[in-house]
Amino acid sequence: MINGLLVGAAFSEVHLWRPSIPVWGIWNDNFFILGVDWISWTILALTVLVGALVSAAGAYALGLQWAER
Repeated sequence: MINGLLVGAAFSEVHLWRPSIPVWGIWNDNFFILGVDWISWTILALTVLVGALVSAAGAYALGLQWAER
């Protein structure tokens, strides 16, 4: 559950703000500065969405497990 949220948050942080470690040259710039295309925006949105869905599925499974006890 936590990993899904962390992946979505970290991916967003790197691509919408800037990386925590500035070692990537031009890729230190965010999507707004780089002017990326719709494919990059779609991949970003899908990654965040999948991370949230993985967290929700994990929470649901954990809830089912606790309910069985």
